[in-house]
Amino acid sequence: MPSPALRKWLDTQPAIRTLFNDLTNMLRRRKIRGPDQCARETLVFLKHVLGKVRGNAQDMMDHVHAVGAALMEARPMELAVGNILRRVLFIIREEFASKLAEEAKEKDDDDDEDDDEDDDDDERDDDGPGGFSGDRASARSRGASTTSTFSMQPSLSGVLSLGGQLDYTTPVRNLMSNIMGQVLSRACVLVVMELHGERLGIV
Repeated sequence: MPSPALRKWLDTQPAIRTLFNDLTNMLRRRKIRGPDQCARETLVFLKHVLGKVRGNAQDMMDHVHAVGAALMEARPMELAVGNILRRVLFIIREEFASKLAEEAKEKDDDDDEDDDEDDDDDERDDDGPGGFSGDRASARSRGASTTSTFSMQPSLSGVLSLGGQLDYTTPVRNLMSNIMGQVLSRACVLVVMELHGERLGIV
């Protein structure tokens, strides 16, 4: 049985509700057999769900969790359903962390440009007749700024290692399109991995 919150959302999405009812019925009545079919049908349905979610990464994960729990309840013994669910959740977290790190780097780059412009202004103000003292001061300033920037820029691996510390409600540009692109591009890989029983150690 879907949760009250899920039922309320499905009532606003008639097409998704129909797909959800069809899939849960087929799972419950074992009209879909084997991990390959279960993985494919689950992944196709989750793509439809993500396409209708409007919000941040946390909203996406909440919806995937909700529908995934209902699908697993329909076929508790079929591990492929839960595994595909976890893989899609991993993609959402991964893309969010990647975009977050990318935006932070862009911000640092913009700050560097502003610092360089300030240094140029200082150089013009401080230069003597030969301009050497200003050049040396500007070079030192730029070197310090660059060192500080590299030490502060978050790497993707560093952001991903934060795990539960990330605030998934943070707005991120183009997140939905990136996630959908990754789910679509990895669809065949995800199903093949499931068929071969590969485990990613993701939750």
